[in-house]
Amino acid sequence: MIFLNSLPFRKLQTYIEYKALKRGIAVKYIDPKHTSKQCHRCSTITNVGFHRTFRCPHCGLIYDRDLNASINIAQRITSSLGWGIRECPEQPNDVSVAKA
Repeated sequence: MIFLNSLPFRKLQTYIEYKALKRGIAVKYIDPKHTSKQCHRCSTITNVGFHRTFRCPHCGLIYDRDLNASINIAQRITSSLGWGIRECPEQPNDVSVAKA
């Protein structure tokens, strides 16, 4: 069963697959399970609820929930490709972001 709210994501996925195939780029998928609930530092899974901030009860990491999920996704894809895992900054304010 396809839910209506998943249709825009599927359309984006199809578009990315099409463009990548056209350029000869392989598309890889990861299991998205718990990417928002898992601490990227210690791998503890916790319930974040509707809060925008992820707080790990095990190691004390405090991070933006979406940024934490993005790091988990990046770590999963790089480890699945055999690229290893790069250390992440301790807190999000330690990240340098280039501004255009």
